Amino acid sequence: MDEKPRALHEVFPEHADTVKRLLEIDPNFKQKAEEFHYLSRAVHRAQIKEEPVEEVELSELKKQRDIAKDELFRLILL
Repeated sequence: MDEKPRALHEVFPEHADTVKRLLEIDPNFKQKAEEFHYLSRAVHRAQIKEEPVEEVELSELKKQRDIAKDELFRLILL
């Protein structure tokens, strides 16, 4: 399945204002957001075979992306 990378306001549409504010004022949130976007793009590139990887590596990328997403959500709710 082709999982296209999405912006954080699309991932968390109900928290779009909070995401925008945190990106402006919280360096930790901004770093996590950049990590999430990097991992999302890496997963997408692997899925479309632009940068083929082994299935185990793809699975690990997805796991790391999901962990970053969960951390971002936790920061949004603080």
